[in-house]
Amino acid sequence: ASLTYEADMTEWQNDYETDASAISLQSALIPMLHSQLSSWTKFGHTTSTVAMAQLAAHVNSGGKNVLVCPKYFIPTTDGVHLGAEGFQWLGEYYSKVYQRIVFEGSRWEPLRPTSCIMYGAVITVQFHVPVGPLVFDTVLVTNPGNYGFEYSDVNGVSVVSAVLDVANDSVVITL
Repeated sequence: ASLTYEADMTEWQNDYETDASAISLQSALIPMLHSQLSSWTKFGHTTSTVAMAQLAAHVNSGGKNVLVCPKYFIPTTDGVHLGAEGFQWLGEYYSKVYQRIVFEGSRWEPLRPTSCIMYGAVITVQFHVPVGPLVFDTVLVTNPGNYGFEYSDVNGVSVVSAVLDVANDSVVITL
């Protein structure tokens, strides 16, 4: 499902750019900005292949599909839908990214994992952090246990702890 969703996003961006270029006579890249969905926990789900496909589309598009931000931390009216405050927050993120891309001519990278290395029972996940430091915010986001990090294998191994390594923009997960 996630490969199909990523391909659909790529096609959508291409159609968007083709149509906008024909109307505006622009020859430059016209990126499509999007935000990551985040209502899965409200319905009892812990993960989403769609959210992962949205991140993959961003990473693999060369700046054409731009992931502005996830929405898990943005206030909602009912745990799913954004209200006035949530849309204001989201609009501020879109404005920041638009500023970076259009006015500054730079690429945008959201907070996201950039590498994941496992050595024995320790996994180190390094993040791209646009504005540091990397934090676990338990005021805006409820800690579901181990700050949302999960691990599973056929042997039933699970996460014992997740600890910030702020100096290296990483989270160190012990199994």
